[in-house]
Amino acid sequence: MVYELRLRGHEIRSPGVNTLGGGTRLRYPRSYSELKLYARRHPSHKARRALCKIESAVSESGWMWVKQSGGESLEVFYRSTTEVFNEVANAVLGIEFESGPGNSLIARWEFRFPVEDIVLNLLHRRYPLRRLVLLTGEIAFIRDGCGVRMEKLAGTRHRWSGVAGTSRIYGSEASGY
Repeated sequence: MVYELRLRGHEIRSPGVNTLGGGTRLRYPRSYSELKLYARRHPSHKARRALCKIESAVSESGWMWVKQSGGESLEVFYRSTTEVFNEVANAVLGIEFESGPGNSLIARWEFRFPVEDIVLNLLHRRYPLRRLVLLTGEIAFIRDGCGVRMEKLAGTRHRWSGVAGTSRIYGSEASGY
């Protein structure tokens, strides 16, 4: 049995190269380590059990043998990887930033899976010299030159307020923005 990742809800069709929006290159996961990165972000117990079975089988026999032997665990593994990958791809395609204070871009997006850091790292390739702020619920994920960090949103007035329909970022000591 052969399993493959399938994109749902969008297609990657750009002239010449597989890119998602604005030149951000997002390719299908090819290796076991790339597949595992996405599968680990799926919160369901069934996906976790399948990942544990796949990881133990890979450590015993290798990825090629596990991939060729198939089975229900591999099917669940591919399905959960596909769901998370589609979430990342849809976010990269759909997020539209607004200008914020200083050198920042701000957007709001709600995720089904905890993939905010993956999405921000991919979007940072599109805007390498900008500070990206992604608001999800009560948390702001910020990607700058030092990586991705989180800040809790609170009810006090702050410089991010009113942008992209946000609440306020916690505390007034968030320096340098």
